Amino acid sequence: MLISLHTQASTTPKIRAAIRASTEPAWKVAERYGISEQTVWKWRNRDSVQDRSHRPHRLHSTLTPAQEAVAVSLRKTLLLPLDDLLAVVREFLNPNVSRSGLDRCLRRYGVSSLRALKPVAPRPAHKPFKAYEFLVRQLTQVTNAVRAHLAEFGIVAAKGVHNVGRLLEAGERADLPASARQPLRLLADQFFQTKEKIDELTREIRREAEASPSARRLRTIPGIGPITATALVATLPDVTGFRSSRDLSAWLGLTPKPHSSGGKERMGRISKMGNRYLRRLLYLGAIGVITPRRRGQPGEDWLWRLLQRKTARQAAIALANRMARIVWALLKNGTDYEAARAA
Repeated sequence: MLISLHTQASTTPKIRAAIRASTEPAWKVAERYGISEQTVWKWRNRDSVQDRSHRPHRLHSTLTPAQEAVAVSLRKTLLLPLDDLLAVVREFLNPNVSRSGLDRCLRRYGVSSLRALKPVAPRPAHKPFKAYEFLVRQLTQVTNAVRAHLAEFGIVAAKGVHNVGRLLEAGERADLPASARQPLRLLADQFFQTKEKIDELTREIRREAEASPSARRLRTIPGIGPITATALVATLPDVTGFRSSRDLSAWLGLTPKPHSSGGKERMGRISKMGNRYLRRLLYLGAIGVITPRRRGQPGEDWLWRLLQRKTARQAAIALANRMARIVWALLKNGTDYEAARAA
């Protein structure tokens, strides 16, 4: 049987019981057990042979069960931080409650973490995105194979996946040898099968984007479509964990890498840290915004002024960085994109 004793204890519960039962003088009992007479008198006057608790007998921070129920209910309903909840409890429930006592109360009821109490929006699984990216790469490879195969016979067409159909029709009309037609049919079948799979995944991703409030909110940003919005919602962690919008941009690797020394700041290229797939989606979305803007009318907006000073790729990186910051703001505040305020 294990006995829990005070670290400075000089007696055991068995010796203490013998002291209380003995009728001998105190000096004699003290001499027998090698203790002081004060120790003998102390245990003769005690009601128990167990060590007393060293904690205060009256904790002024202790709340009644009814007060604890009210404090926990306020925590769950209003999601108040500990200091704000402490001010409310001291004002209306118990003016003597301490911060540590209130914190212990919240821990006992399992409501000490505000993040665990906040409702979590359903996050779509990000598994389809890897398959989608793989199929897009495969479609590009098949397209290049078709172009290379027909280019040997002088049959060419404009760039783009949407022009492959016309290229295949031209190959069917051409007088190709039988040895060239069989590989062309295999490549054509592979092209249409891959494209059908991509279309199927695209429809699934669009359905997920429509079902997610956060994804619908992100789609209001120029350059962010259903695929990018759904990927951001599914992959990004809780944005409240980032102190500022720049932290999210840095997490995605869209901020310049500093090379400073001697008190001089030198900002290099972007760090390219973090999720490469999300960074690529934001960059492609930025390119989609920049391309029509370069062909449009001159203006005084931020993007047009940037394009006058930087190349299109540099402007795309800057715009992707800005898009990431807007994503942080929308997800944190739960608002929609406003063009006039973001300009």
